[in-house]
Amino acid sequence: LAVIPRDNPLNLTANKKDVLAALKTLSLFANKATNQLVLSINNLTLTLECADLDRGISKTIEIPCKSNAGEYKFSLNYNA
Repeated sequence: LAVIPRDNPLNLTANKKDVLAALKTLSLFANKATNQLVLSINNLTLTLECADLDRGISKTIEIPCKSNAGEYKFSLNYNA
């Protein structure tokens, strides 16, 4: 089962090391029950956000990117 279809015409290019470092940092701020990470994509910026409202903490990291996807926002379990 493919999450992203092979014939998907949308592209996103970002520095792999920056994305991995952001994920590692954000894992410290995510709610431990949900591990929810919110990604927002526009043509020039990949924004990664997470929060743990029970502990009153949140973190947002922006990474430069190139994308032809327009604007998207979705959430996922970063630990899955």
